Amino acid sequence: MTEPAAFLERLKGLGVHLSCRGDRLRIDAPKGTLDEALREKIKQLKQSLLLEVTKEPLASEARSDRIASVASMNLCDFAQAGLVVRVWSDLLQSEVLFVSDNVDEERIRTSELPVYRAHELEKLHSFGSPRGIQAVHHIKKIFGGEVSRIDEESDDE
Repeated sequence: MTEPAAFLERLKGLGVHLSCRGDRLRIDAPKGTLDEALREKIKQLKQSLLLEVTKEPLASEARSDRIASVASMNLCDFAQAGLVVRVWSDLLQSEVLFVSDNVDEERIRTSELPVYRAHELEKLHSFGSPRGIQAVHHIKKIFGGEVSRIDEESDDE
């Protein structure tokens, strides 16, 4: 394995994702991951890293295909797909994780984002009220846990 390929694998292991836009190297890294030594190494190997990144088989197309595949799933398929999907919700004004029901808790335990399993999404979807969903989300952010049941009270009681 070449030095740039090995370094790219090391970066991936740290959660750093490199991509290219034209002749520019784009870096997506968790906060605090890139120390000065790593930044300097990236600068030194920039041209070689650009070549390595472009060798990855149609990475951006594969990502687009995965996104389209997830977007076209119904909730039953998503529940069994083994996926963890990070989503920005305009309704909730927040990032959340949508997680298949068959994903092991270990994969998501360290997430600081609110987690919604597929069975919870189904309950929220049937709820229908955007304000109600926002209220449930607010409560979930504070107390954690999971959505087990949603009952709408009628206004005439």
